[in-house]
Amino acid sequence: MSSIRSAICGFFMCGFIPLAVAADKAAPAEKRFELPSGEKLVIKWNAEWADFGAPPGVPPGTVTFSGPDASKMRVMIVPLPPNPNFTGDAGNLRILMSNLTREMEKTGQVNEPVAIEGPNMSGLYVKGVDPKPKPGEFTFVYAGPLSISKRAYVFQVVWNAGGEVMADKALAALKTVRIE
Repeated sequence: MSSIRSAICGFFMCGFIPLAVAADKAAPAEKRFELPSGEKLVIKWNAEWADFGAPPGVPPGTVTFSGPDASKMRVMIVPLPPNPNFTGDAGNLRILMSNLTREMEKTGQVNEPVAIEGPNMSGLYVKGVDPKPKPGEFTFVYAGPLSISKRAYVFQVVWNAGGEVMADKALAALKTVRIE
């Protein structure tokens, strides 16, 4: 009888207490970026990142941020213009990926597309390498199309030597992106 009681107590101690402790942990930090529509693009945020203004000429609603050293890692998430014939469905994402891959192959090496998915997003991306970047440009890139809450976006995470850890964290954070 005591061995059953020990087993049950062990189950509760090992099974439920860690869940209660996990429930007490603070939720991961999130960053909310205001969109022109009044909605917000929300992404899991790393305390080391810094957001900065989008460069001139990009569509309204573009989200940009960098690692602690912007010369080592930057991210840009760009909304595609609304078009009733071009949505964030899987077929359109594959077309965008194909076109993007072709363009990237002109300047460097590109890996095969990889799927990326999260609760409110899906997409594809490739990793590219520019063996001869111009001054001020980046050597490595993750880039691809995304469907965020069923809306079409494209993204790029660019980095230089020393920025890969931050770039990988940014790529992982993209799985959490959503529109509220």
